[in-house]
Amino acid sequence: MHLDQKSELEVNIESDQAPYRPHIRQEDPTQYFIYLFFFVFHRFIVFRLLTLLFFFFWVCDCQIRFVLMIKLNLHY
Repeated sequence: MHLDQKSELEVNIESDQAPYRPHIRQEDPTQYFIYLFFFVFHRFIVFRLLTLLFFFFWVCDCQIRFVLMIKLNLHY
């Protein structure tokens, strides 16, 4: 067996490996999950906080109207 001859296993390994192309950026799949988390859940959390604030002010407004209606005999 000559030194320049490669075994069949080495040839198969080399053919399975793709050539190195530095101009093609390898995408990291975790960055999509991070983007999904920040985009979707951030909007969801902001929407939840806005709805909670709305209901909080609505309840306070109803309580104030109720107190005014009883104390001052005002009817809205």
